[in-house]
Amino acid sequence: MYLVNERRDYILRLLEERGTIRTVAVARDLGVTDETVRTDILALERDHLLRRVHGGAAYLPPPGATEPGTELRAVQSLAAAFVGLLRENDCIFLDGSPVSLAAAAQLPPIPLTVASNSIGLLETLSPRAMRQQVFSTGGFLDKETGLFIGSGAVESLRHLGIGLLLTAPDSVTPEGTPAYRSFARADFIRQAAPLALRVCIACPASRFGSAAPFPCPTVRTATLITEDNLPETAHEAFLRQGEEIVTVPYISPAAPPVRDEFDY
Repeated sequence: MYLVNERRDYILRLLEERGTIRTVAVARDLGVTDETVRTDILALERDHLLRRVHGGAAYLPPPGATEPGTELRAVQSLAAAFVGLLRENDCIFLDGSPVSLAAAAQLPPIPLTVASNSIGLLETLSPRAMRQQVFSTGGFLDKETGLFIGSGAVESLRHLGIGLLLTAPDSVTPEGTPAYRSFARADFIRQAAPLALRVCIACPASRFGSAAPFPCPTVRTATLITEDNLPETAHEAFLRQGEEIVTVPYISPAAPPVRDEFDY
């Protein structure tokens, strides 16, 4: 039996991966009634996390997001900026975000220790890690997110000694707090970030000021990687906190296509 947060995390993850979902298919996968899934979809729509369509739901990008091609180029650009910060023998943690996946694919051929709690990232990294030591946190596997979570996963980082932790939140509040759509991701970062010597947040400028439901108010960044069109008020707020800001060129978007059809 899935808890409410687990069902809704699953729905959001499917939407991010596939763009659209059908109520009957999700109900079948989760072993619940159609009405239960419709209730979840209504609640997520009220939080502005998806868009209801006939028979299901469609992915709702964060404010200012564009078509997948533009988003992918922005992700790769943010990842390249992070990789540029790395030095030989660094010990780093990569979360399960698209930016971290892109960073794993761009790691330079230098000695590094790379830790992650993401099965998908570890599977991507292992064949590439010619000169890197790869470390899995272990812990309880959250099947909906593909992340190892819980006290065991966090404690493994305490003993490893992380120098730089990379996380890419789904949004950043006006106060500079990273926030996530998944409770599992937010809770892990909340516990893991204080164990790192430095935290790096990578986030497109369009996601500043938007609202994801699970903030991490205890996370304080030392380095922010974002686009060079970051609003001036946000830029000044981060500088006042004494944080380093690394910017990458903003990628001008094209008009996104309108899609209501299902591909799930």
